[in-house]
Amino acid sequence: MPNSIQYILKVLDRVCLWSAYLAAILLSGLLLLGTAEIIMRNIFSTSISFSVEYSGYLVAGVLLLGSGEALRDGTHVRVKLLEEFLSGNVQAVIKLLAGMLSLVVVGYWGFAAIRFAFDTFTAGTVSYFPSQTPLWIPQVLVASGPVVFMCGLAAKSLRFVWSDAMSEGQS
Repeated sequence: MPNSIQYILKVLDRVCLWSAYLAAILLSGLLLLGTAEIIMRNIFSTSISFSVEYSGYLVAGVLLLGSGEALRDGTHVRVKLLEEFLSGNVQAVIKLLAGMLSLVVVGYWGFAAIRFAFDTFTAGTVSYFPSQTPLWIPQVLVASGPVVFMCGLAAKSLRFVWSDAMSEGQS
């Protein structure tokens, strides 16, 4: 594998890893917010006004920011029903096409999410909850998810192409 490809993979892997770290921090925040809400309701008979709203933002961030690392680790959900019935070459072509199609779909999703966050920012839209949170803030968090997932897909596709090229060169 050329050094340039190794460097690109290293950068993509770091993006996925650091976003997974951020997802873990957000998960810790979600745990603390949930615990504080339970304590406030049971001991003080009151609620934290922003807990429902921010819990939703945190869940979205955790799910999306962890997607690239989950894909890299092989813990992302995959359906292998068709794979089991295909021969090696056909299976490789299907995997490559699925990877490329996934990149296109996730790329469009990322573009649309980033544009939506930008439009919300320029419009000055805020949430309808009492906190009146500017919605571009959680939307940037959500928009970064497809970008991270795209990094994971690109790394997986590069590894697949170069591992096949390497195995053919050795035979």
